[in-house]
Order: sequence, then C-alpha cells, then structure tokens
Amino acid sequence: MKINARILSLALIFICIVFVPLYFLIRKLSHTDTEFKGNATESKRIIVPATRDGRYIEIGHSPQLNPQSGKDFLFMFWVKLKDFPQEGDRLILASKYSGSPPNVIGYAVGLRRDENVLRPIVFWGPERGVGRWYDFPEITIIPEAWNMFALSFHKNKFLGLQRTQEISGLASEPQVLGGYELQQGVGDFSEAPLLLGASPNRAFKGFIGPLSIVSKRNLNENYKELLTHFTKKPLEPQSIVNDKHVRLFVLSDLIDYSPYHQKVYRRGSW
Repeated sequence: MKINARILSLALIFICIVFVPLYFLIRKLSHTDTEFKGNATESKRIIVPATRDGRYIEIGHSPQLNPQSGKDFLFMFWVKLKDFPQEGDRLILASKYSGSPPNVIGYAVGLRRDENVLRPIVFWGPERGVGRWYDFPEITIIPEAWNMFALSFHKNKFLGLQRTQEISGLASEPQVLGGYELQQGVGDFSEAPLLLGASPNRAFKGFIGPLSIVSKRNLNENYKELLTHFTKKPLEPQSIVNDKHVRLFVLSDLIDYSPYHQKVYRRGSW
C-alpha cells in the first residue's frame, strides 16, 4: 500500500508539472483565437485586437494621409469598443497629430463622456495655433457593436462627421452627426504617423477594423455612395472613384491596397 501511495503521489506530481501547464497553454492559445477572431467574417474584419498591452496600428507619415488644398478629404474607419470613457475622460480612437498646446497640428477622432452623455469629438488643426477640439451631438453606442466613423472636410472649409452602427450583422444608414464651417483652409498639417487603437498612454480597449482615406476634387458628390459602400461592404475595395484617389485601404492582413502601398505596422506586445 505504501508503494502504491508513493506511485500515486509521484503520478500526481508529474501531472501537475507537465499536464497542468500544458492545459493552460492550450487554453490560452484557444482563448486568444476565439476571443479575437470569432467567426470567419469577423476575423477578416479585425486588424488589431487592441484589448491589452497597448496594442495599436501605426501607419507611417505620408502626404497622402493628410488633407490637401483644393481636394476634399474623407477618412473612414471601423471600431468595436469593449470599454467606454469614464465621466470627464476623452478616448482617442484615431489620430494623426503632433505638437503641444496651443500649437498642435493634425486631426483626430475620439469620444468624450460629459454628464453621462457620450459624444464624438474631432480635433482639427491645419496650422499651428488654430487647432482645437470640436464637439458633436451625443450618440448611443451598443457595447461590442461595430461602429464606423467618417471624418470629412470639403470645399476647404466644411468639417463633418458621420457614424454607422452595425447590430447583429445589420448596418444602419450613415448618420450625419453635424458639421462646422471653418475660417482656415488646409495648411501643412502634421508629419506624425496615423495611429489607431491603444497607442501609448491611451486607454482604448476594443477592435480596429478596416480603414480608408479617399481624397479628390468634388469628392462630396460621392460621399453618400462611398459611405454606403464602406458600410455595407467594408472588406471590398470600392470602384466609385478612381483608384488613384484612394489614399489608404487597409484590411486585416495589414496590407494597404491603395496605389500608394503605405507601410502598416502592428505595435505593442504580441
């Protein structure tokens, strides 16, 4: 009996040393796949599961990613949020700006919670000293629903924001959240990279989906078509405008399918 007890004890120790860690390793790998990918369609949409470790994507600076004088500008991207900003906090979803106040230049899209109201915010600074945050009307975001935000600037003076929310696989029609008529036109903007997700010192938790930038003269004539296409078929390149006007089109494989082939990087701990 003593021998059997000793054998049983050794067997238990062996199991604890070998199989328990192996079990947790397999479980972690399996959990990672299911947590971040879900079904096949979902996995094709997700670029970065920015749920921990400061994960984000970075696209190096290129003039093609900035608004240009005489051309309309449209920046569209999908996100699925796991956490929302707390009262008084600002959550940056996407940004391409640099500098210190009051000399920040560039653009950014985010959310802010004030008095338990969630509202989109946009930073727009074509030149140093003139940039500021612009508030848009409150919105409701269903937890873990995909949302598409579209930042637009046309005729060198009209700044606008639209939003689409997808629930149970069905996307709503693009919703105009409002706009501003600005005095300043297009300046030099920023040479900073374009960042989306939980970049350093940001609290973003969620998923980053497809993103695109389109720029051309009189693009506002195609806004509705472009937004509808990017809403209904975000994984398919659009043919509404000439390819050369598509400055960025990134999917889950981290390849820019625009003619400009911008470099896309995953940052953070993987």
